[in-house]
Amino acid sequence: MVSPDTRIALRAPRAREGLIYGAGAGLVFALAAWGRDAIILAGVAADMAWVKLLIGGLGCVLIGALAGGLVSASDRSQLGLAAWALAAIAFGWIAAHLPYEGFSLWGGWLDPRFAGLNAYPFVIGARVRGGFATIVITALLGLGGAYQLATLDMMHAAYSRLSRGLALVMPVALLVMAGLTVDGLVNAPLRTPQAEVVRVIRFVLATGDRPIERELATQMHVNALRSVREMLSPPQGVMLSAYDAGSLSTVTTDIDLGQNWIRCTVVGGGVAYCTGGERAYWQAFSCLLRLPADPADECNVGLSPEARAWLETHDEEIGPQPQTEVVGRLGRVAFLRGRGANGAAFECRFRGTQPINLETCRLLEEAGGD
Repeated sequence: MVSPDTRIALRAPRAREGLIYGAGAGLVFALAAWGRDAIILAGVAADMAWVKLLIGGLGCVLIGALAGGLVSASDRSQLGLAAWALAAIAFGWIAAHLPYEGFSLWGGWLDPRFAGLNAYPFVIGARVRGGFATIVITALLGLGGAYQLATLDMMHAAYSRLSRGLALVMPVALLVMAGLTVDGLVNAPLRTPQAEVVRVIRFVLATGDRPIERELATQMHVNALRSVREMLSPPQGVMLSAYDAGSLSTVTTDIDLGQNWIRCTVVGGGVAYCTGGERAYWQAFSCLLRLPADPADECNVGLSPEARAWLETHDEEIGPQPQTEVVGRLGRVAFLRGRGANGAAFECRFRGTQPINLETCRLLEEAGGD
């Protein structure tokens, strides 16, 4: 073991070693937490598939470098436990919030229309899962951090690459377990439904017109695609659109098929049903043009006071049957653009899926055009 006097003499080099050690620890954690998730989501062309790995990985590398450098510079093992416990809490916060507020912020940055709209709310189910994951990784990383100085000492004293590698076995194992905890508790509930929908669509397309055995069809949830069978083509993208606040066991996804898109709901890991994606918005808007007394009952859609006032004011410009299309989607928020009977262009914002809610509309000319 390296003596205390030698440690003091080598404090500056050890601080640099601590920075490298901590950055490497953050990278290992990030790869375990988001590497598999990114690969699977990229394989089904999921929206923002690499964002968690890139943004979360960068944050964890920087936080890990700070913790590792601080521990080595101080040369106190007790500080290692505290510093890495705090770093783990930061890791957990990033892991829990990134798929929700992080995606909302990123989507708003890519398309300013969605800025500040909280397209992916951080619901109670996400908080519970994220909190439990944070507790686990704090325990694991705190334990590993307490042995950072001992690990670096063993690496210095080692006479071969194999011995230096063996000194890293325990901290790497703890980091990987912490990352896999995040993947299982935080990522999997949102990833599995997206991958499952694409898997079923690809299976149906590969089968073509050949008959499917009843048992296999039931196992693959083929009947969920019955109403959209004629629309199917290879998926070009998939996006989360809604999820239940409690257990995250019911998840709705939007699937881009090129010329069309569909909306599928996954319950308990199996595809329950799918519908044409634009149909819900078109039907809701068409019903609202009649301005029923209670749109929630008659149209199965919510209507804000602002949107109701706008529809009443611009009734003549819109007309009874405007041409409409969905021009933007991010999570539970969608924009419907249309052209009224006299050529007036307008855009409306919807939120939610079951039911959907019309929040606001505007004439594009009022905002200076498109």
